Amino acid sequence: MPLVSIITPIYNAAPWLRETLDSVRAQTLTDWEQIMVDDGSSDDSVAIAEAAALQDPRFRLIRTLRNMGPSAARNLAIEAARGRFIAFLDADDLWLPEKLAPNPAEFLQQRRLDSIPRRGCRSSRFALVDSCRWNPNPARTPKRSL
Repeated sequence: MPLVSIITPIYNAAPWLRETLDSVRAQTLTDWEQIMVDDGSSDDSVAIAEAAALQDPRFRLIRTLRNMGPSAARNLAIEAARGRFIAFLDADDLWLPEKLAPNPAEFLQQRRLDSIPRRGCRSSRFALVDSCRWNPNPARTPKRSL
């Protein structure tokens, strides 16, 4: 059983999907599964996801018969998830290599899993990319004048 199930709904995401999946492969925490749900894509998204699943058994692809929307796709993936924790990653987003490492490990080290609600939400650090520039401190993003 993997520690983390990463859930990614996919709909016509071919231009970004390879890079998104590469950011998952680059995680320093390697005890994960990636559940991709294709939600009726008409581009090369399915071929990219299938290639990832053939290359690495931690990647799994679920396909829907028709477009049901990202919420339904996420729900399908949650039902298929085997991990102790669930993480959401959109098909056009990227993760830094340490995205998963501190979160579950921190909980396990503190032995406070019993105090964590069965259902809940936890967020983490993020970076804002603005005009093709990475901003490691989004709280200090200057306001634009019009």
